[in-house]
Amino acid sequence: MKTLAGIEVVQENGVFRVPADFASGFVLVPVPDGKMNLFFWEKNRMRRFLRHHGFSPALSPVAKGVN
Repeated sequence: MKTLAGIEVVQENGVFRVPADFASGFVLVPVPDGKMNLFFWEKNRMRRFLRHHGFSPALSPVAKGVN
């Protein structure tokens, strides 16, 4: 079985924010140090998408008082 790399996912108000960046062909893909974000409203779809790209989500709630 393939080991998946972890990627930090911020959960806020039921929305999951995944760091991402452009790959070749201007396709937005998840990367741990991405400058942009992908947004998911469904946890299962987010997990499936990340698994497809070799990642396992590490969920963390957004810190209160931080924008």
